[in-house]
Amino acid sequence: MIEGRSFREEFIHFFQHHYYPGGLSQYSNKGRINIEFEAKLIQDILCFHFSLDLCSKLGAQGDKAGEYARWVEDLNPALPSYEGIKEKYWMYMENFRKAMPVYDYPIDKDLKPEVLNFLNRHACK
Repeated sequence: MIEGRSFREEFIHFFQHHYYPGGLSQYSNKGRINIEFEAKLIQDILCFHFSLDLCSKLGAQGDKAGEYARWVEDLNPALPSYEGIKEKYWMYMENFRKAMPVYDYPIDKDLKPEVLNFLNRHACK
């Protein structure tokens, strides 16, 4: 049973699984961090910009945690396009991967956060 805070993340993973061609099982190693970080960033953005409860800045890990939190707070629009954030997106994903040994998987540089882009195009208009 999915409860509490984990519901948001698991719902995003459910959406990712159906959005990315071939589903998420192909990312059990390379690209896994991409999927995890995208889900955490989406939650962080939604929590801050829509004043949801239980916001804990899930992507804020390691030596850039404070910088990441300020970045999320400053993002405008609430769900930005990948093109608008790509440089910092990759930097914070790498920082997250280094700080969280459970997510220490190879980054897939070809796997862009397409769910974030989808939400930018459709959910916040």
